[in-house]
Amino acid sequence: MRMLVLSVLLLSMCQIVWASAKEQDYTASKQAVFNAAVKVIQKDWNITFMDRESGIISFKTGTSFRSNGMECQVSVIEVSASQTKLRVGAQKTGGQLVAWGAGGSIASKVFKGVEDELNSSAHAAMTPSA
Repeated sequence: MRMLVLSVLLLSMCQIVWASAKEQDYTASKQAVFNAAVKVIQKDWNITFMDRESGIISFKTGTSFRSNGMECQVSVIEVSASQTKLRVGAQKTGGQLVAWGAGGSIASKVFKGVEDELNSSAHAAMTPSA
């Protein structure tokens, strides 16, 4: 019985972690999405780790009215040469019990920033130089 309770508890904890990750697809190369994500993240947060080859970026947020700070991880996943998936996960820090939607807000900000950055890069590439 004890094993069953522990298994159910472990499974529910895993589901909570998995449920917190958000994903967005982009029609762009892995390199372009990675570069855009780094640029967006550096504007507001502190990157603690990044590895271009694996497509991993880790960063920390500061304290806000919603949380005591979050530890976040971004995964840039190549689906094909021109399709890339961006996954953003956030975890509370400092023993905080509730983050009041801060993780989803961070993911939305990253997704929107990457989309804007990719669009501005595409527009710049299509604009003829004088």
